[in-house]
Amino acid sequence: MNLFNQYNSVIFDLDDTIYPEIEYLKKAYRFIAQSVIKAESCLNTTENEIFSFLIYTFTNEGRDKLFQKMIAKFNINYFPLDNFLNCLHNVPLKKNELEVYSHIHELLVRLSKQNKLIFIL
Repeated sequence: MNLFNQYNSVIFDLDDTIYPEIEYLKKAYRFIAQSVIKAESCLNTTENEIFSFLIYTFTNEGRDKLFQKMIAKFNINYFPLDNFLNCLHNVPLKKNELEVYSHIHELLVRLSKQNKLIFIL
């Protein structure tokens, strides 16, 4: 018996369930770095330095206080937390820019063909 036969709907988490979170974060951190450089015209650093710092810090220390660490590291004055979060949550992505895990894609197709309601958080 298929595990999903007894259910009418299925709920999935997005990051690291549907696609690798790090792939989204790379795009998000690049977007944040670009936005910081635009906001801080006199900043003595590059977009790539900020991007590299965000990736390195996230990978090695996690996301805890990532914004504050970036602000301190690069002496940023005009990029508030709201801007950081807005960039993080609103990355401009092209259609199909993030690849869904193939086994999850197959599962979603199968569930859809079975007329299951699919929710992704």
